[in-house]
Amino acid sequence: MSFSWSGSLRFTRNGLLRWRGTHYRLTPRRIGWPVGFYTVCPLLESITWGGLTLDELLLCGYREHTVRGPVVIIGNPCSGTTFLHRLLSRDVGNSAAMRTWEILSAPSVVQR
Repeated sequence: MSFSWSGSLRFTRNGLLRWRGTHYRLTPRRIGWPVGFYTVCPLLESITWGGLTLDELLLCGYREHTVRGPVVIIGNPCSGTTFLHRLLSRDVGNSAAMRTWEILSAPSVVQR
């Protein structure tokens, strides 16, 4: 499912401008959420894409690296793979396990 900018803008417009005649009040919190969303999310997204661009420029040798041995792909913690994640993260010499903050907010090597 992709993000719908038109649906998000319509939802924001209805929440901020068409509140009269409803049971909801226009409070600072109700104004702060959309303002925060439309300023913080694009900023974080541009930082992420900047980090991915720097990965391509500074660390372009990763494409020639060959992986020898099995590759284990794991999901987010607490999604049914928590035990495997904890087990792999203990073996520092043979595996590379990601922390939760790396999975959620730092997709590029430069950002880590």
